[in-house]
Amino acid sequence: MKYYIFLCAVTICLSGCGDISIDDPQSIKWKNLDDGSYFTEIKVPDLAHVAERCWPTDRDFTCIRVVDGESEESRMKYVEIQNREELPDRSNLSAEFPAGYSCRSGYFVSESVWDRTYKNEEINTLGGKSPSPEWSRQDVETKLSKMAVDGPGYFNCIDILQLTGPTPSNLASDNITRDNAGFR
Repeated sequence: MKYYIFLCAVTICLSGCGDISIDDPQSIKWKNLDDGSYFTEIKVPDLAHVAERCWPTDRDFTCIRVVDGESEESRMKYVEIQNREELPDRSNLSAEFPAGYSCRSGYFVSESVWDRTYKNEEINTLGGKSPSPEWSRQDVETKLSKMAVDGPGYFNCIDILQLTGPTPSNLASDNITRDNAGFR
């Protein structure tokens, strides 16, 4: 619940910046990368920078989305994974918070598992008052199963958070591959 309240506060802060709201859909174009994946990004200075990279599967796409809040009120970076039936032609500037596993950084790094009713389990993995070790693939898959979450499951969220570094644009890097992203 506290995470949901925090999320609402971030949304209010971000939406008050300038003429564009984080919830206003923006036109996007997808670039086909050498490994067969697709990449897009949107950047509105002093508001948010969003990048998404999608790998085709037999029937849809598995996508990793990185959202970096760039306003002074919310310097948070979110990394999430989801399945998409098709690549959208419009996107907003906020994290979409699909049911499943995600991570974020700001004052500390944390990992979360969400269900569709915003019930979650969360740990602080780096920093904060009581850091814990990162969740393993088995930890995440057990939590997803316990919460009956139907989604893409575990991926190397903390690694993606670190590999994208200071800019979500790095999601298009050759350093990030389907294999090292760790999803199935």
